[in-house]
Amino acid sequence: MKRPLAFFAVPAVICALVACDLTGVGGEPGRVALDLEIVSPSGGLDVDRVRVRITAPDFDADRWYELEIDGNGASGSLDCEPGTDRFVEVDVYEDGAISYTAAGTVNLEPGETKTLSLVADSVYSDYLRITGRVGSFGARDHQLDSPSDVVVAQGYLYVVDPPARTLKAYDPADLEAPPVWVRDLSFLDDETELPYFPATIVYFPELGDLLVADPVNGRLDAFDPADGTHNGEITVPDGLTNPADMLYWPYAGSVFVVDTDDSELYLLDQSGYPEMGGRVLYDGESQVIENPVGVALTGSAGEIAYLAVTSAPEEEGVPGRIYFYTYYFDEGPEYTGSAGEDHLEHPAGIACAEGMLIVADATLHALKIFDAEGGFLDSFGSFDDRLGTFTNPLGVFAGDLRLYVADSFNHRVQHFDIPER
Repeated sequence: MKRPLAFFAVPAVICALVACDLTGVGGEPGRVALDLEIVSPSGGLDVDRVRVRITAPDFDADRWYELEIDGNGASGSLDCEPGTDRFVEVDVYEDGAISYTAAGTVNLEPGETKTLSLVADSVYSDYLRITGRVGSFGARDHQLDSPSDVVVAQGYLYVVDPPARTLKAYDPADLEAPPVWVRDLSFLDDETELPYFPATIVYFPELGDLLVADPVNGRLDAFDPADGTHNGEITVPDGLTNPADMLYWPYAGSVFVVDTDDSELYLLDQSGYPEMGGRVLYDGESQVIENPVGVALTGSAGEIAYLAVTSAPEEEGVPGRIYFYTYYFDEGPEYTGSAGEDHLEHPAGIACAEGMLIVADATLHALKIFDAEGGFLDSFGSFDDRLGTFTNPLGVFAGDLRLYVADSFNHRVQHFDIPER
């Protein structure tokens, strides 16, 4: 269930005046004159720059503009094409980071003049600093439909998009550029009973491939990280019902795979064989947990891995949780505690970074931040489409003090810096 937009305290107000005399089908010339007034919040506003991005499903490429700063204001002359669903985003930078954001949508006719007024809200956090986004809505190479998971490996950021059935690779050093390569995965429909559904992804060094889980058809597939070539299905001898999140464990040279339907945690080697020991995920009362969907490694010591697993019960009124396990190689998982029930509704992906657990909550449209023991630290984001907010966030990946979030129904991946603690 979607939540109404909740605003942060201490907003900065941006009034955007858009005068449009646009180029239409008949060749009539036009452009957008954009004037921004930034009303400083209490304590002052120290603006470095203001950037505007205009996107649309039919654009060949997203359009970026950088506006000149004049005190607490900015203005610029922006080229724009007429049409429907022109999505305008404003990023306000302070001290090198995006500190306030706004967004709005306009429908433009050739020669039409419109006024768009926006309110930019603070996106400050002690735990995350916004650095930008990847993608926009549409079917072109640079666009995304509903991305569900991401991973960084082998010098690329990989994004899986189930409705579009694509795997895309981006350069993390230039995430505003088009993807390095795009792989259409619909050819796998010939091998599956239902349309192929790539939902989660992990890099498996011992295999040398990306491993993609399809929970609809209960399969794992390997892809070459260099160009997305399909290298075959990974067959698990005793089968997977609904593979969800995956996690590489360096000590074992194997990958954890959460099976949602059976509430099991597999540890698979590169041939697809599960390690010995138990797999069922129990709670503290020896009951099988319901609907496990995400897994993160919080620590490792030799043959022992410390894991956090998100559970998103489908029963109404039952909150989601984080369950903690000590996993013993060749023995299996042992329950050690739980947390988060007062702060989670439908948790999905989870990542561990700088001693924090960062959980994407799909129905609260936010990131929930906990310490490594499950103590609540903060909530980041709300239901909206401007940068720093979310609509149904799913997969999260953390690495090298950078966090990536698959903001699925906003058709993008958002990325953040994680301050060292």
